[in-house]
Amino acid sequence: MLLATLGTTVTLAIYVAALLVLLARDRRYLTILDGWLRTEGSILPNASGKWGDVFARQMRLVREQSRSYQHISSALERLQRATSAMPEGVVILDEMDHIEWCNPIAEKHLGISSSTDTGQHITHLVRHTQFAEYLAAQNYAEPVVVKQPRQQGLILSLQFVPYGDKQKLLLSRDVTQLERVQTMRQDFVANV
Repeated sequence: MLLATLGTTVTLAIYVAALLVLLARDRRYLTILDGWLRTEGSILPNASGKWGDVFARQMRLVREQSRSYQHISSALERLQRATSAMPEGVVILDEMDHIEWCNPIAEKHLGISSSTDTGQHITHLVRHTQFAEYLAAQNYAEPVVVKQPRQQGLILSLQFVPYGDKQKLLLSRDVTQLERVQTMRQDFVANV
């Protein structure tokens, strides 16, 4: 009907103008969305129609992501506090046996540092033939006992605990007293 009264050219021009207006509006809202996402905006931009729905949905996703991040960060912090309070050393290793994290007891036992040695291969820092053979054998049912040359008289029980996707925990226990008692017992039996 519009086509008959105004003519083909005028009708097409009106349609093109309407499409250009819609395109300009959508481009403006895309620019607003891009700026809002870049600034991690907390204030929802003012928009109507479908764009208002898009902004509202995106705001919900941002809030959910923020809550998830806070929840995960809190859980990680609790886990690190718990492992730091343990009397055993704990080292988290990735699938290639590189250090991801360790607690203060592990730092003391193994002479490593969580801040500077993260990413290092464990055998580059814990240099014991027995330990390297234990790691290579991949039979972690029993721990390996090693004497720490850096700390005179310190004897450690080291055991790997596989978990997750080819990751490992390295647990270290100070068994110096236990070994001394065992030696005294053996000496006593030999003397008797």
